[in-house]
Amino acid sequence: MKWSIDELSDIRSLVSDVLDDIGLHAYVFNVEQDEAHWIVSVDFPHHDDWQAADLRVDKGVLRDCLKDPEARKALGSTWKKKLDRIG
Repeated sequence: MKWSIDELSDIRSLVSDVLDDIGLHAYVFNVEQDEAHWIVSVDFPHHDDWQAADLRVDKGVLRDCLKDPEARKALGSTWKKKLDRIG
């Protein structure tokens, strides 16, 4: 299922907000979709270098995060743990 331009804009805004929520204040990201997932590719500074990560998220999870603050908080926690392991 392809999302509309408005929905893609909402997802990009959500992803940016979640990355801000978890303490990434300098980053570059892109959002793409495949059949069942959103793929968030994020580059972020770590010490004197930049790290890159791909975060795969079920489309339903992001849809839930648009309306449910607890789902958004849980997603942020998951992403923070993953990015902390990478960085």
